[in-house]
Amino acid sequence: MGVAHPTFPFLPDSSSIDKSTQTFGDLFRRWLLLPDPEVRWAFRCLRAIRKANLRPDWIITTSPPESLHLIGAILRTQLKCRWLADVRDLWLSSPQRKERNAKWRQVIERVIARATLARADAFVAVSPIVLAEAESLSGQATPLGIVVGHFTAEHPELEPYKLPVETFNIVHTGQIELSNPLSEIDDLISEFVELLEYKPEAVLWLAGRLSKAEMGKIAKSSAVKSIQILGSVSIQTSRSLQAAADALVIVSGPDSHALPGKVAEYAATDRPILTVGTGPWMSLLPTGLAAPFSEVRKMEKGCIRSSVSKSEQMCPSEAFLNLMQKAERESRS
Repeated sequence: MGVAHPTFPFLPDSSSIDKSTQTFGDLFRRWLLLPDPEVRWAFRCLRAIRKANLRPDWIITTSPPESLHLIGAILRTQLKCRWLADVRDLWLSSPQRKERNAKWRQVIERVIARATLARADAFVAVSPIVLAEAESLSGQATPLGIVVGHFTAEHPELEPYKLPVETFNIVHTGQIELSNPLSEIDDLISEFVELLEYKPEAVLWLAGRLSKAEMGKIAKSSAVKSIQILGSVSIQTSRSLQAAADALVIVSGPDSHALPGKVAEYAATDRPILTVGTGPWMSLLPTGLAAPFSEVRKMEKGCIRSSVSKSEQMCPSEAFLNLMQKAERESRS
């Protein structure tokens, strides 16, 4: 089943909106639709599920947006099934939405989060920090929770993107600051500017939505002529770019507690992976999977990343199934 988002495929972000042209409706959606503006779409999903007369054993919801967890809690009650909340960002401690930092929003959203997550049977989180916040908000000794790290998956057989053969092509797919407010594109730009002194043939390819502020930083950079902005692309194009790259890059900030989601896609290729920034998230990288960005200076075209042993790859399926089975046993008792 699918419920189309009203603004698909263009999803505007608050940082790219000209404040002088914002309408009352824009302000209303940002500040008064709680827990987030996607709650209207989430309720359309709810109506579609009701209409389909589904009778599941489990409901699984993933955030962001957090409004989908609200729907999970409602469905758990209405359909008398179990509910697993997959939490990928901090709801209150370091929110994706800047509006949540307002004190009055924090008070209201804490009430919403506690009332919602208290009904969950199990949590899956991308880091211990995210799991701890979810369990704290739920206020229960249970539900059960596990941390599922990123894991390697088979890379689809796609025709590699046709990147120039005369340049050393470094590719970043996905969002940066829009995906994680704790990450900054400045770090990537400064690393790339320094690289051009050693490797002037390098080109940085950015495939993914950028904010107005990020676009401005690129335009002011001395490396602007060596940075190619592709904008939002399909997942197929994104994977093709990854397969064609001479190196892939991930960016995360010093306060980031979880790995960027693109790590799982990158790991499925044989391309060298470079890291920009340091922080707690680096301890979650499998040994040997990635290297600091400065290592690209030594790389030649056609370089292959050394393989990561099976023991270092994270496969969540067994832990995930064990969690659900344990939750069922405990609910029966």
